[in-house]
Amino acid sequence: MECEPRILALTMSIGLQIFWAGSAFMICKVMRSWQHKVAGAKQGNRRNRASTGQVRHMITISTGVLLYTFHRMLNLRGLRAYLQFPELAEFDPADARAVHDIRLLVREAPLGLHSPQGEQRALFTEREIDALIPCLKSPRARVRELGAEELGRFGEAAASHAGLLAPLLDDASVSVRAAAARAVGRLRPAELHWVRRLSELLEDDFERVRVASVIGLGLLGEYAVSAVPLLEGLAQAKSAQLRAACARALGMIRSEAPPALTALLFDDHWLVREEAVKGLGRIGQGAIHAIPLLVQCFADPDSKVRFWAVRALAAMGEHSVPSLIPVLRHGLPSGRLLACDTLELLGRRGAGAQPELTDLLEHDSAVLRAAACRALGAIVSYDERSVRLLAGLLEDRDMQVRAAAAEAICTAGPAAGHALLELGRALKSRHWVTRCQVVKALRAAGPCSTTLVSQALDDRHCEVRLAATRTMAAFAGEARTAVPALILMLHDRSPLVRAEAALSLGALGLRARDARLWLKELTRDPYGDVRAAAWAALERIGLE
Repeated sequence: MECEPRILALTMSIGLQIFWAGSAFMICKVMRSWQHKVAGAKQGNRRNRASTGQVRHMITISTGVLLYTFHRMLNLRGLRAYLQFPELAEFDPADARAVHDIRLLVREAPLGLHSPQGEQRALFTEREIDALIPCLKSPRARVRELGAEELGRFGEAAASHAGLLAPLLDDASVSVRAAAARAVGRLRPAELHWVRRLSELLEDDFERVRVASVIGLGLLGEYAVSAVPLLEGLAQAKSAQLRAACARALGMIRSEAPPALTALLFDDHWLVREEAVKGLGRIGQGAIHAIPLLVQCFADPDSKVRFWAVRALAAMGEHSVPSLIPVLRHGLPSGRLLACDTLELLGRRGAGAQPELTDLLEHDSAVLRAAACRALGAIVSYDERSVRLLAGLLEDRDMQVRAAAAEAICTAGPAAGHALLELGRALKSRHWVTRCQVVKALRAAGPCSTTLVSQALDDRHCEVRLAATRTMAAFAGEARTAVPALILMLHDRSPLVRAEAALSLGALGLRARDARLWLKELTRDPYGDVRAAAWAALERIGLE
């Protein structure tokens, strides 16, 4: 069996760990007892006894660290290499040198085309392919495996060189066969005989090769449609890793979700369920019949499955909204939260769920209120009731809810004018951040909120006054009181506000010509930034 050498190697590794740990413990005990004897022999000098104990303690710790480091150096070079590659009886330094040479070759490729994350390379040179040919024919299995992996990283651009991998698919080494199968998938050759070769490896005696061939078929994409029946059969295998690979491959091959893929949504293993959800997300709108099953995944015990279920439903567009509405109305709090996250990703396509999201603004849970605010801000669909509720949440006791409501109401546009009364109350909040967010929301409401913005110009916090100055400058084209209000802000106690008011007046051009006298006075301000803003404004308005 394939697992026997690995089990033996793991047992040897654990035994060595226990041996070295026991040796270090015994040495520590001996050193500790010697320390006590030395300390007891020196009763006359207390300071010398303390310093001697510290030295002995440091020696004990250093000895243990050195022994453990020495053990790791020995074990990693030999036993760990055998644990990863059972076909190697012992670690050969020639393998390490060959691996280094291969990686050095790729690293020195022209234009730095190699990605450290292992992505496929867009370009290659014939010189690099020629340099990999001896590696693919090396007598060392590790070298052939590395050569196949490096060839696969060239991607579809090197599909014409896939024939170099044909002998490796029948290699005696398990690792080489697996690496060659994955490399064929990355190269994506269009010839059908490659699909047949990878399909033959599905019956290999070793699970690692079967998993690699399934991954290779998935990477081939639409070229491997003929292998779908075989993958559906393997989806019932006993190995969870093999079932997960089949789920991933089926999602990458088919334009429609096969029944075997949707059945894997309820597999016993979390990895299989995760890959099945990801596969349905890759298919997208071709798997809309699986939307109710994906909604059921909101109750999955694994967080990764729930995370990818949200992404999969968002990939299916507005077709998923009717299935999300019942969850928003009657689902568990966790399901409602995930439904809000899905609608946030859908954006404007989720406008059909706007009434249900508005109802959630009054929920007892702060997390749900914040999620509903974010979803409403993403779908940009408001009515008078939703805007009023969002404005009321600006005074919510939870900071995250206040921030989410402010971001949402800023996207409401003129519809925010329906909530001027609520925004006026929120402008008196004791939190300056909330008041600043209210001012930004008033900017979205338009010039009809000029009176409230004028009140914010007298706020005790400079950030609120700064936001009010910018908002008033945005109203200058339609509100008559904007320019006089900006002129008053030239005398603000904060240099940031004075500079912002000067720049805002300069942006108005000749419409701010009445502010020339005050801008000239501002050129003698003690702060350099304020003086520079005043001169810049005068240049744009025009000097008399």
